[in-house]
Amino acid sequence: PVSGVHVFAYLDSRMVGKPVHMSAPTDAEGHFLLFLSDAGTYYVGARSAFGVPLEPGEWVGTFDGEPDHKVSVARGAHNDLGTIIVKEFW
Repeated sequence: PVSGVHVFAYLDSRMVGKPVHMSAPTDAEGHFLLFLSDAGTYYVGARSAFGVPLEPGEWVGTFDGEPDHKVSVARGAHNDLGTIIVKEFW
């Protein structure tokens, strides 16, 4: 588990720019909650930093439950994304 990683939701599959939603940092066990305001399809990624270019030593990953990293959610649903694997970027 990696603590201090944020999980991001984007509307665009390229996952660039400002995400539409962001979690609080993961806890000591790597757990996170990501609240989405609307139903729809989101593309999910994770980083230990945000608002800056990717830097060596940063943790980064994507939701891999679907090949394109997407999650479809219904209004009021609670989805368990399972584990998002993050790797240290060098």
